[in-house]
Amino acid sequence: MKKRLFLASFIFFSVANIISSKTSTNENIVYNNTIQTSNSNNNFATINSEIFANLEGKTILNLPVSMNNSEEIVAFQCDINIPQGIKIQQNYENKNIILSQRSSNHTIATSVLSTGVIRVLVYSITNTPFSGNEGELFSIPLEIEQSGLYNVTINNIHISNKSSVDYTLTPIESTILIKDYPLGDSNADGIVSIVDVTNLVNYILEEPTDNFQHKLSDINQDTEITVADVAGTVNIILTNPQPSLVNTRLASRPSTTDQLYLSDFDMIPGETKTIDIKLANNQPYTALQFDLSLPKGIEIISTNESYSIELINSSADSHLVSSAQVENSNYRIVAYSLNNSNLSENEAILAITLKAKEDIEEKENIIELNNVFFSTKDVVEYKAPNTSTKVSIVPTGIEKINIKPLQILVTGKTVCIVSDTDRLAVLTTIDGMHKYLQLKSGSNTFNTLTSGIYLLDGQKFIIGK
Repeated sequence: MKKRLFLASFIFFSVANIISSKTSTNENIVYNNTIQTSNSNNNFATINSEIFANLEGKTILNLPVSMNNSEEIVAFQCDINIPQGIKIQQNYENKNIILSQRSSNHTIATSVLSTGVIRVLVYSITNTPFSGNEGELFSIPLEIEQSGLYNVTINNIHISNKSSVDYTLTPIESTILIKDYPLGDSNADGIVSIVDVTNLVNYILEEPTDNFQHKLSDINQDTEITVADVAGTVNIILTNPQPSLVNTRLASRPSTTDQLYLSDFDMIPGETKTIDIKLANNQPYTALQFDLSLPKGIEIISTNESYSIELINSSADSHLVSSAQVENSNYRIVAYSLNNSNLSENEAILAITLKAKEDIEEKENIIELNNVFFSTKDVVEYKAPNTSTKVSIVPTGIEKINIKPLQILVTGKTVCIVSDTDRLAVLTTIDGMHKYLQLKSGSNTFNTLTSGIYLLDGQKFIIGK
């Protein structure tokens, strides 16, 4: 089961005077030698924020509550109303709230009322005031197991100063919106793709984007963002089956006419050949991902569970490539940079070594590049068009002996080949290397071959020194 995290968005819904109350002009009421003021220039408020967390399949969210106070406050009490579907997690001291660093020498007492409301009392035996005049006072650890919309209210709020003046503050309400996001989704767009790798690298290079989500990016859950999390995100991309919902979201990306492509080529049964994947682009990209779909009978050469896929040209110096087989004949390939350098432009960037099986059918096959995405350094992801190329499987020279014999005449370094039709002939060197000669009907002259022994469609000829 894949790990998923939750995004909690705390939306502040409260009446005026909570964020910045004016000095009270309300009439004071004397009660048991204590002055109670219904409004004051002191207030509680929830802090607007987004929090990500994960704990053994449950989501623990610390809902922060701040206090702005114009005088020294030594104690407070409040009632916390928790909706169904949420419970307050008790910490190791069996307390229901967590005091911030503003507290000093304060004691917490909590109880659950018959109505299910949690009453909180925080005081100081020595009447030590909370430090400062603003900022987080305490947080409420909420345990949530599923996404949804929840309302948390705090009412019956009382704060007290050293002179035992009791202020009653306006209740506050926070709406918590829980959305389900996958681990690795560093920009919280609902999917894990190559743009999340770029986003991670930007953060490591101390160039974070506004939408970077720390908790979602912390793949190994060690609270730090490092290259290990980059590798973890790449692994998620390579193993993600991309269900229909994910494909729909990926399809909503801005499109580009820039593309990856292969040139048409031929293969002989049993042959191993290295082909280049080229990038044609009008703007620079720092990373890419795509799915390579091979026809039946052709596979990528692999050694020690690593596929023969290499970066070439200038991209080889600045980028890394990772790959995985996602289905029988489909491979996912990701290229990225640990310093977000740009890929080579308008040239071959990847070399892939393929092998045609001995029993592959001699026909025209198709290789496809699908689900192609490019990422820029500023974390914009583009959907590129799918492309395809033709792979012609041609018979070996031995198989063509006596089928349509060629006339071969060697004079010095010049080879004259007479063919009765237009055809593609297979030239094989003594060490087994293959080369293809495009012959026209009639006489064909070649003078670029080096000295050695050759087979041309099974016919032997020698070029002397």
